[in-house]
Amino acid sequence: MLYDSGGPGGDYANTEDCSYRISPAGGASSITLSFSDFITEDGGDLLRVYDGSDASGTLLGTFSGSSLPASLTALSGSLYLEWSSDEDLPMGGFSLRWDSLPPYTPTPSETPSPSATP
Repeated sequence: MLYDSGGPGGDYANTEDCSYRISPAGGASSITLSFSDFITEDGGDLLRVYDGSDASGTLLGTFSGSSLPASLTALSGSLYLEWSSDEDLPMGGFSLRWDSLPPYTPTPSETPSPSATP
């Protein structure tokens, strides 16, 4: 599980700027992010999620408010999250988890054999 700075039972702090990179050891063919809780100041506190190892990746979504975001899947093998809160009204924040699939490696029986030529 990944929590904001308030942890599972507290509020996050004012004026936070945090980033998180999820890159499983050994690699991943995909990573799916699922939210358990999401309560932030609407418009003032933002969580951005990118498919990639930094903010140059594809933006999967920007989230704020109290609607629980849908699950997100990154196909690059990494997820990057940017969290920022403004100077007032800290709230319960977020908790999320991720699951990953290992990189695909064909088995010898799936490897195409060269064609015989006369």
